[in-house]
Amino acid sequence: MDITDSPIQLQNMYNRKSNTYAEHKIFPYVTTEELRMDLMDKVRNLAKSKNPDHPWLKMSDEEILKSAGLWEKDFSSGIQGYNLAGAAYDKKTSTWTL
Repeated sequence: MDITDSPIQLQNMYNRKSNTYAEHKIFPYVTTEELRMDLMDKVRNLAKSKNPDHPWLKMSDEEILKSAGLWEKDFSSGIQGYNLAGAAYDKKTSTWTL
């Protein structure tokens, strides 16, 4: 089957074979200014309710975000920042859009 004249099928094949998933796309210009950092105390309380000795209780906000996998570094390009999951929760929508 020749898909060279079908950009949609070609993109679908590339996405299937690619090692990079949309969830790992990095948004280097998203900062904590755009995120709901006011919810970090709730995050800690939830973690504490599951485990009173949870490591997040001793971490900074940024360390928690990294530990949760919301901050990544692409080692092939050197770009680092919040990924799709981290960027999806912003002040404008106040909801997780995933």
